Order: sequence, then C-alpha cells, then structure tokens
Amino acid sequence: MIAMKIKSTKRNKKKFLKLFAYLVIIFSLSWFFESQATTTYLFIRHADLGITTGGNNPPLSMNGYQQSLTLADRLKDIDVVAGLNQIYTDQSQRSIETATPLAQALNINIRTENLSEVEPFISKTLRAHKGEIIMIVGDAEVIPPLVEELHGSKNLPRNDELNFNQLYIVTVPWFGKVKTLRINL
Repeated sequence: MIAMKIKSTKRNKKKFLKLFAYLVIIFSLSWFFESQATTTYLFIRHADLGITTGGNNPPLSMNGYQQSLTLADRLKDIDVVAGLNQIYTDQSQRSIETATPLAQALNINIRTENLSEVEPFISKTLRAHKGEIIMIVGDAEVIPPLVEELHGSKNLPRNDELNFNQLYIVTVPWFGKVKTLRINL
C-alpha cells in the first residue's frame, strides 16, 4: 500500500513538472513574440514654402500652413496615425511647422534630430521605438536615404520629385521583409 502511494506521488510530481515546463515554454514564447513587434515609420516631406526670399531656414507659406492643417485633419483619425508614438523632424522651421498641427491634434511632442546622419538616426529610433509608430517630417533629399536605410523601397522619387502630398509608410517587422507603401493624400 505504501509502495502504491509512493508511485502515485512520483507520477503526480512528473505530471506537475511536465505541466510546469509546458507553461514556462508557452509564456516564454508568448513574451518573445510580443517583444518582437513591427515598427512602423511614416515619412512626409515638409509643406509648401512658396517663393523663398533669402535665408536658409524659411517658414512655410500661407499655402504650406494650410497644407499642414489639412494634413493633420486628414491623418489624425486614421488608426495607424492615431497610434503615433513620436514625431521627428529636422531642425528646419518648415518641417517643424508642418508637423505641429498633427502633433497638437494627437498631443505628441516633436523631437528635432539631424536626419542627414541617416545610419545613427535609424539605429537610434529602431532601438527606442521598437514596435511603435513614428513619423518623420523632413526635406525631400533626406527621406529616400532614410527609407533605404530601413531596407525599404529603393525606388522613391528623388529631391524635387518627392511631393508633400505623398505619405510613405515603411513597416519593419522583427522577421521578414520590410514593406513600403506610398499613399497620395
């Protein structure tokens, strides 16, 4: 009788250990997959400057200011944009002014960075915003190299061909192929 109880206790311990091991594996895998989320980048060129009269940091024109208000109005209710975690711009007044209405509508601070230092900027944002959604507003010559650094499309228009009304969405999964989507606003 005692021998049967000992066998039964050993069997129960083995069952418990197996169940415990399975639970540890399941929780570990779920944590791993959750921590390996997709990071989404939204890129847009600053709004219209109009005719610039000297100076290397011109503000937006009245048309450009209206474009930035329209941008905020169109984007604020889109799920991917409403879930925005951070907005980055270069140090130019035009980029900051373009991003400001959307930042205010979503109650997000704007961070200015040197976007021309492509590799360090992308590395920093991938670490800091893993699994998040961020927007980058900058000059036309900065956006294609940033997208390329993420291994997104290498077929973006260059410089003056990159219009304000084009939003580029680059998804960077933890595993798999980076995807680039262009949306005309």
